[in-house]
Amino acid sequence: MEKQKKLENNEKREKRRELIYRQKSYVTAGVVTLVAVVAMVGAYQHEQKSAKNEQNETVALAENDWVEPKTDAASTVDETQETMATRPPETQDSDNLGAQNNATDTLQTDSVQGSTDAGAIAEQIQTGEEPVMHFSASDTISWPLEGNVILNYSMDHSVYFATLDQYKYNPAVIIAGHVNDKVTAAADGQIIGVDTTAETGQTVTIGLGDNYQAIYGQLKELEVSAGDYVSQGDTIGYLAEPTKYYSVEGANLYFAMTKSGNPINPLDYIR
Repeated sequence: MEKQKKLENNEKREKRRELIYRQKSYVTAGVVTLVAVVAMVGAYQHEQKSAKNEQNETVALAENDWVEPKTDAASTVDETQETMATRPPETQDSDNLGAQNNATDTLQTDSVQGSTDAGAIAEQIQTGEEPVMHFSASDTISWPLEGNVILNYSMDHSVYFATLDQYKYNPAVIIAGHVNDKVTAAADGQIIGVDTTAETGQTVTIGLGDNYQAIYGQLKELEVSAGDYVSQGDTIGYLAEPTKYYSVEGANLYFAMTKSGNPINPLDYIR
């Protein structure tokens, strides 16, 4: 019996040793596998980092090697002088004459005073050329409507508006008239705006040239459109019923002028 127990005990010990050995083997294998995975991940990250560093170094080298081209003003002048020197004298004389003619044309253009001549406008339109408008502080305009001025231009102090029953500044002259009275262009110009506002009704803006504009309000039955060229005295339209802003004043022409967008007194130009 004792021998049998010893044998059984020995078998149990062997089994226990075998189980412990297996567990150690599994643990060792797991540790080795984990170490291998960590090593692979580290190697991959190192490789990626190295590749990125190489790419950054390549870009930096490329940027350092690039040099912004510079224009040598002196060499450009030298080339121009050399070209002129190699051209025949008669060609150079022709160029000088052309430059003098251009300067003369410029002086003649700058010395033009007043509105563009109506005949010149018609001729330019017929030839397909756009007329060049000119206007200056010394030019004059005609009355766009025959009538009395019932409200003067006033940007220095306010004036009384009967319909509104209040004082305010007035950037225009209000010329009394009758419904259906003809309104004409006070100067040569081009129609640059056709609008309708609550205060001035149908309103036409004419560019006179050199940043001068003439504005005609309280109109109807317009005979012009945006882009048209008009000569002094051409019909623009007719007086309409006054808007609610001028019901007490009655039918009238709202006539204003501006220079570079700033109001100026039209009466300073009417002769």
